[in-house]
Amino acid sequence: MSSRDKKLSCEKCGKQFGFKSTLQKHLLTLKTHILGHSGIKEFECEECGKCFSQKSNLKTHILEHNGVKEFKCDECGKYFTQKRTLKIHILGHSGRKGFECEECGKHFALKGNLKKHILVLHNGIKEFECEECGKCFSRSRYLKRHKLVHEKNRIQ
Repeated sequence: MSSRDKKLSCEKCGKQFGFKSTLQKHLLTLKTHILGHSGIKEFECEECGKCFSQKSNLKTHILEHNGVKEFKCDECGKYFTQKRTLKIHILGHSGRKGFECEECGKHFALKGNLKKHILVLHNGIKEFECEECGKCFSRSRYLKRHKLVHEKNRIQ
């Protein structure tokens, strides 16, 4: 049995994973769920694996994959799939960055971006995993770029 065939189990729910990083992502989702939500995140995006507690949030998320962008920033002309994402973007134009990383001093306009920064850069969490080879990435765009390597190898 190869290391890829070994299954890692979640102690909380028993769900099994082929990679440690996937188990870590699951545990982070559970931690967020336990700390801040009351329902199970049962609605999963088939394209990227992100889970949601409400079907409406999944539908909104899918718009991002489909490229539907109807909310425009009047200042720079950039379009967004969600009104709340536009509002967050507008904060960036204001220059207000009230959330500081205690470890490195970097500032963020949003508390969520600070949390993501800490998880990825200071805790080493890489939640985007290549299903083909198991390599993990801190950002979905890095995983997408990596997948091109596999596609190129299949063509050759």
